[in-house]
This record gives sequence, structure tokens and C-alpha cells, in this order.
Amino acid sequence: MRNYQPDWNSDDLEPDADPALREAVLWHELKNGDTFSEETKQRFEAWLVASPENARSFAEIDAIWQGARELPQFAALLKKKRLAKMSRRAFVAGGGVTLCAAASGLWLSNHPFADFKTAKGELRYQTLADGSQLEIAGRTAASVDFSETRRQMSLHRGEIWFDMKQAQSRPFDIAIGDARIQGDGAQFALEASNGNHVLTVGSHQTELLQGDRKLSVNAGQQVVFGKIRADIFEVDLTSELAWREGRLAYVSQPMWRIVAGLNRWSGKQIVILDDAIAQRQATLIIDINQIDNALDDLRHALPIQTFEAPGGYIFIS
Repeated sequence: MRNYQPDWNSDDLEPDADPALREAVLWHELKNGDTFSEETKQRFEAWLVASPENARSFAEIDAIWQGARELPQFAALLKKKRLAKMSRRAFVAGGGVTLCAAASGLWLSNHPFADFKTAKGELRYQTLADGSQLEIAGRTAASVDFSETRRQMSLHRGEIWFDMKQAQSRPFDIAIGDARIQGDGAQFALEASNGNHVLTVGSHQTELLQGDRKLSVNAGQQVVFGKIRADIFEVDLTSELAWREGRLAYVSQPMWRIVAGLNRWSGKQIVILDDAIAQRQATLIIDINQIDNALDDLRHALPIQTFEAPGGYIFIS
């Protein structure tokens, strides 16, 4: 098999883009193609660990590619330019990566205009103006918009436990990705991470509205939605809500969800390089104060490889 390498001087890319970001885009394209040989993989991993800028840029590009389609401004760009099937390289040429990366992941990473933001490992208790109670997990960002006639929130990333105050005259509506959650007087947890979302209802009933679909989710039920079709199933609330008690308890859960949870509480940033691994199921039960041992547990349970890059990044392949 021929061993390919990125074309650093590609005319498809924005000429003034940061060099590490240019390389990250091209490596991302190559890694997800059909010419990624073992030798090319070794060169890619060597590039990742060569500098903190390389690791950070690749993590940003991966997050942008996974989540950009959910953002209104990029959805409009896709529709306008009819680039629904565009490549990563075309995405850059269309201005998406230049806009996002130049702002240091403005919408996907920092969310500078969010009303609530927590750091990794932080658990915050927040009371809203209407008396609703929130428990906000680490690395979470959310915005609030209350008026005399409505109560609205947006969950940009992370996880929040909601204990909603009932007020029928002012319905409570939460935007997450391309969906909305309505749960006046209900208790539920909501997770958002790179286009994958999870709603877990603790009491009463919650409505999920996505496109022309409307799902009623009852206490003890969960729905996963976003990139996949939303389906409702019964769950163990003790395990699902363990993070509120200082533990993570993922039982037969996909790796993308486990890693999203670890990234909220760990000082490291974990990135999965293989889509097949992201969908693979695993079980992880660990105290948050012992979270640095989590990857050792996963390595014993799954045939995965991990390597650490400068800047606090850990890559799984």
C-alpha cells in the first residue's frame, strides 16, 4: 500500500491559517480516509506528540468537525453552499475552520458569552431567578434567557441536573443542538457533547422536540439523540446520576459517552481517534477523585491503545 502524507501546501486551504491548524485539518482528512497505513499512522502519532500546538489543533479540528453542523451559523453555510457532503478540506475552503479555529473554538470550546461555565472537575450549585435548582457538572457551559412570558436556556456543552420550578404561565424550554427539551416541574439530567446528547428523567415527564418528532420521556427513562435516531429505554437512575455523588458509573455504555464524562472531571483532555472505538461499549465505575486511573481500567477491558501528547492530551486508538 502506498504511504500517503498530507500536502502541507495544498491550495484548498486558507493560506494564512495557523500552520498547526492546516496540518491538523489534513491529518484529520487523511486519518479518516482509506489510505491510512500503519506507517502513516506512526508518522501521524509522531506529529501529534511533537508539540502542544499539534495536539491542541487536532483536538480542536476534531471537535469542530463533529459539532459544527449543529451550530445555526454553520448550518446556514452548509445550506447556502450546498456542502452537505463536503470534505474536511472543502470545509476549510468554505471558511468554517478558519472562522472557528481563529476564534480559538469560540462556539465549540470557550463559549465566552455563556451565563454559567464550570472548570474541569468543578461541581456547582446554581439557583435560577424562578427558583429552579441546577447542579452543574465540570466543563459545562449554558446560557439563560428569562422574560415575563418565557423561561429559556441553552446547554452548549457538559451536563446539568435540573430541578425545575413549575410555572405553567411561563413554560421552560432548553435548547440543545437542534432539539428542545420541555420539562416544567420535572427533574432530569441533560448531557451535551460533540453532537451526542443524553436526556435522563428523574421525576415527572419531559418532552423532547426534534424536527417533526416529539417524544415523551417519563421518570426512570432515558433518550440518546443528536447524531443517531432518538429512542427511549429504561435506565438505572442510581448509575446514571452517580456523578452527583462523586462517582462515574457507566454500565455497557459507548466509549464516546464515557470519554465525554471523563473529560468533564479529569485534568486531561481525551480524544478518540477511531470512530469504531467511539461506538464500542464498555463499563467503567470509578470515584471521581480516582479518575486518573480510569484509562488503566479501560485498557484492561478493551483492546485499545493510548498515548499522551504535550499539553495534557491523551489520544485513544
